[in-house]
Amino acid sequence: MENRKTVEPASVYQQAVRERLNELRDRYGLSDIARRTNTPLTNVHRYMREGKVPAEFCAALVDAYEVNPAWLLTGAQGTLLSEVNPDTARLGGDLLELVNAMNAVARMRIGALAGREQEKKLRELGDALDTYERLREKMNSKSRPLLSELVDRLVECNAEMQLERSARVRKAAQQVSRFCDDPELLRRFDSAQAFHEHLSGHVDAALAIHQRLFASRLAEGGLQDVQACDAAANYVLALRDSGRFREGLRVAEAAMLLVSDDVRETDLFIELECIAGAFQMELGDLSAGLARIQRAYQRTTPTQRGFVAIFLARVELLADLATLRDLRMRDFPSRGRTRMLIRQAALLEDMDELSTLLKDGIGDGPEQVPANEYESRRAKLISALLAGRSGEHLSAYRKLIEEAPPPVNSPELRDVLSRVHLAQAARLAGSARQAEKTTLEAQKAIDGIPPDRALMVDLLGLHARNVRLGLKPAKYRALHERWSSYIAEHIRAGYGFLRHFQ
Repeated sequence: MENRKTVEPASVYQQAVRERLNELRDRYGLSDIARRTNTPLTNVHRYMREGKVPAEFCAALVDAYEVNPAWLLTGAQGTLLSEVNPDTARLGGDLLELVNAMNAVARMRIGALAGREQEKKLRELGDALDTYERLREKMNSKSRPLLSELVDRLVECNAEMQLERSARVRKAAQQVSRFCDDPELLRRFDSAQAFHEHLSGHVDAALAIHQRLFASRLAEGGLQDVQACDAAANYVLALRDSGRFREGLRVAEAAMLLVSDDVRETDLFIELECIAGAFQMELGDLSAGLARIQRAYQRTTPTQRGFVAIFLARVELLADLATLRDLRMRDFPSRGRTRMLIRQAALLEDMDELSTLLKDGIGDGPEQVPANEYESRRAKLISALLAGRSGEHLSAYRKLIEEAPPPVNSPELRDVLSRVHLAQAARLAGSARQAEKTTLEAQKAIDGIPPDRALMVDLLGLHARNVRLGLKPAKYRALHERWSSYIAEHIRAGYGFLRHFQ
């Protein structure tokens, strides 16, 4: 498992310190800094540009300008001590003291131990290491409140989608986390980091963090509490969002075997079972997935059914047990379910349901989808195409994909989704040449999906319709036969929803 204390290479950290030194240079000037820190001007100039910044110089800046050491060393809080609270200022001083102790250890020459001064050197080394360990213990207790505050701020920035601010807060928290050994706080930080990566579209980085969190729980002897079960659920959801359905199902099954008996009765465990059923649903075992999701829905307490209700709606739709209208009238409405219904109405090219959902399902309400989201804008374009309204709808669709691509973590899956949707738009626009071109591009993207990824059944159903209506049978007989067989096989397996694409 990756050692979380090695967040950045030393060179990256030194560069970050130099950037903050240059902020001080812009504020006070090189000559004034050299004079007030009693440092040669050439040395000050060098520290700003390259190499390691000595702790002694940092200490001199603290003394001369009352620079906040926590800001200088980690980027946390305000630049000057007057801008931060007393606890943070004391923590910054401890950080600087710890760095000095570490430098003292680093300056020891082990080769000198072979000489006559060996006992003295050994005592000095022992004293320096004792000082380091004592300060490390002190820092561990004092860094917790600062890291906790930074993690709270990171969670807040993520929730508000302030990604640039999140990145700055996260960087400061990474530096402070080097001095904190509180496992639960570090896990909370990792969860916030994973969400930041997810929002930034870095699927592999988010998955690596979720995997680390899950592995850390396993290392403690299994999944013994709800926090551990939550880590497992977040991990399998990240795998689901990246299209790694087979791996996600394996992890979910293993996690459910490892949880303690107490956890099995919690809503979190039931949600984990629901996610496992969703994997089965997407991988072709609809009957097993349906039974699992229905069982999870029945076991979930009414106040917690919103999450499971989204999966239940989808599996019943795929099994042709409910229509879009049926699902729209169901209990436990949510933004997630509305988004799914809008997506399915556009996919089915159901003009009546699409009109109703565009009227009632888009807006700022808690059960509505924001108007600027990909699915909302796509649905409006599909509606315009189905109504035969004039306009450059195909160009608008291409612009939509460029400006706000589908919110899918995996670049390969996002490319397939974009191309299949574009082929649908070209077909509805009545452009035979563009429909043929974009459908073939979508086919190429589908064939290029890595073997560890999988595509959702209904998306492939839409592609099958694009092939049937957008490619000439005489010219593309093999593709017609391939996708006709796909539809027929899945209908026999219980996916009655795919009859709409025949």
